[in-house]
Amino acid sequence: MNLLNTKNHFFLAVLLFCISAAISTEALSRPMHYGAVDYESVQECDDLQWTGQLAAAQSCYENLLNNDSAIAVQAEAAWALGDVQAANNLFERASAAETDSAVQSRIMSRWGDLFLNTYQYQDALDLYVQASELSKQNYHATLGVSLALHESSDPIAQEQLATFLEQNNGSEKDLLGARLSALLTLAFIHIRADNLDLADRALTEAEETATDGGYPLMEVYAHYAAYAIRDRADPTSFIDQALAINPHYGDAYAIPAFIYIITFKYDQAGDFYQKAVDVQPDHFESHLELAANHLRQNRSSLAREHFTIAYDGDPFKPEAVNSMRLMDTYDSLDVLNFPAASSQLIPDLSLRLDKKERDQLAPYVSGLALKAIETFEDRYQFKLKETAHIEIYPNHDDFIVRALGMPGVPLLGVAFGYLVAMDSPSAKAGGDYHWGTTLWHEVAHIFTIKASEHNVPRWFSEGVSVFEEWQTGPLAIDSQYARVPISVYRSLIEHEFLSIKDLDDGFVRPKYDNQVIVSYNQAGLICDFIVNQFGFDQLVAMLNGYAQELNTLEIIESVLELSPEQFDQQFNDYFDDRYGDNLTNLEAWAEQMETVSKAAAEENWQEVINAADKAIALMPDYSDLDSPYLIKARAYRELEDSTQQFAVLERFWQAGGYAPNALKELANHYADNDQEQQAIAVFNDVNLVDPFDLNVHLALGDLLLNSQQARLALSEYKVAMALEPLDKADVFYRIGNAYQTLGETDLAKTQALTALEIAPHFRPAQKLLMETLSPSTEP
Repeated sequence: MNLLNTKNHFFLAVLLFCISAAISTEALSRPMHYGAVDYESVQECDDLQWTGQLAAAQSCYENLLNNDSAIAVQAEAAWALGDVQAANNLFERASAAETDSAVQSRIMSRWGDLFLNTYQYQDALDLYVQASELSKQNYHATLGVSLALHESSDPIAQEQLATFLEQNNGSEKDLLGARLSALLTLAFIHIRADNLDLADRALTEAEETATDGGYPLMEVYAHYAAYAIRDRADPTSFIDQALAINPHYGDAYAIPAFIYIITFKYDQAGDFYQKAVDVQPDHFESHLELAANHLRQNRSSLAREHFTIAYDGDPFKPEAVNSMRLMDTYDSLDVLNFPAASSQLIPDLSLRLDKKERDQLAPYVSGLALKAIETFEDRYQFKLKETAHIEIYPNHDDFIVRALGMPGVPLLGVAFGYLVAMDSPSAKAGGDYHWGTTLWHEVAHIFTIKASEHNVPRWFSEGVSVFEEWQTGPLAIDSQYARVPISVYRSLIEHEFLSIKDLDDGFVRPKYDNQVIVSYNQAGLICDFIVNQFGFDQLVAMLNGYAQELNTLEIIESVLELSPEQFDQQFNDYFDDRYGDNLTNLEAWAEQMETVSKAAAEENWQEVINAADKAIALMPDYSDLDSPYLIKARAYRELEDSTQQFAVLERFWQAGGYAPNALKELANHYADNDQEQQAIAVFNDVNLVDPFDLNVHLALGDLLLNSQQARLALSEYKVAMALEPLDKADVFYRIGNAYQTLGETDLAKTQALTALEIAPHFRPAQKLLMETLSPSTEP
């Protein structure tokens, strides 16, 4: 996954209208409430439902709905029968009619549960707060506040859950039920975070609490199954115990399946989600996850089937709606295989590209991806066993839905085993998106995921990808320093690096703004540290250790022969030795850049140069888009000193700078000064940022043709034609000229004739046609 050019902290706000959907009563659409409902008549029906006696439960709920039951009872029955619109109306009526504040509080908290269950987290939070104010003894309302925050991905939720458990301890049944819900939520948070000691403690207490309260244990067993997967144990016995209570309990498989997803084990995840819908056919969340998992494994037909089921069952679920829309866009994508199927039964690479961008992008994406595959197969001694699939989306939201199911996330690329999905260059505004580096990064993930047999932790996989960007990717530079962003240095002034045992937390549970980006860079620096201190073979040995199902701490001790504490200390020493000066110089660098900015605003170009020189001296390898090299080059241009201007741009490029307009200037300068190979190299780098510039392809094609690289020139001219140039006759002529140089006279003649159909008096095309018609003078 690549986030390196984005902000790391985000929250998704989902606003939905109340849902009206008739769904089968086999669905556990109404979650177990653990004492939040105190009506005996409802509990009788719930007991039938929760033990899998579905027909009897349906009849029971229908009786409650159709007799003279209390309005709140009818609301529960309507919800259990799947009519959440009716349940919403009934809860509203019941709340408005109730005069007892304690009873009203319980009704409102259940109304909040309904909103929580239908993804309306802010509305749920508001109701929980109101219910808590009506009755301080409504433990479920107090807990509901934390649950709503948890569902909204608010990092304060975990702390609030712990506080709730600490402050609310007792043996009354109501409190036991609320504590059970809190403990299960907290246990899942710890399982997801791989904090197994804390998870074990929470689950043990949850089991005891459920037993003391007389509540069903199937959800506890489902969480034990998830725990077992995290602990590299067999979850089967726990799943069997959950199904023994309720044979239709889909969460017995769905809850542990999530752990398979976050640990990249997509085969096992798919198997579990399929079993979830087998035992509970209308477990629509599992259908949705199963569809997404099929899509991760490039099985679009099966994905569409289960997306449709999920959407039909819950048409207002945001991920289901978005995914159905995404599937509709697949008709606009073309599939290209490399090599073609006729020359190789199983291709090495398969691209899925938008029809409008296929001809422009395919040469560059395929060339770079195949180079990356070859590079990583050699470096990591792991040959891909299946075709690598790469999907590129011109619409950023389509890509994000493809990756996560929800738009609005600042992500560039993602890898699922043998499948990579990413943004097209056209999906990102501005010149800060280096699509070539993103592709290189994601292809590296294929190797770390597959070589480790899907056991690699997040930090190691991201670390290798970042390390390979620096060492072998399109922006690799001959420098002892990595490309650490200024924002990371700024964060490190106030925050320390995480220990190796906690590094995954920085990716999935950031505690400060920018920590995800810091963690990406720390992971890459750790890989750089390992290679420099122990050798590249040891990095490969660590990857192979994950394939043997060792964890990070075991691998560090067995491969590097260090304790985790020794590892952390040696890494910190390494960073201080290599990058400590950058931290020390950061404030002075910022001051010089402020001087640069002020001088530029005043058009004091000599002062710009002086201050930029001082900034460059402090951080000579810094070449991001706000690099002092660029403003210094502009200053020389304003002073009409082209020699110095292009010397600065050359240094910027050599340091790994990729601002496309600056590189185009430099490439044209090289071309004007007969430095063809340098011009070709720079124009090739431009295409890895901005492959849609017609003039670049024409200029690069001409340079390649002049340097006896006619086949590559032909490719550039064909891309230029795919960009729909205004002067098509000129491009047809250039294509024909390339064919003629290659000795493919018939194709050259066809192109010349096509050019002349458009512009009959176009002399270069006339001359080319005559050459194709003249007999060869060669012996």
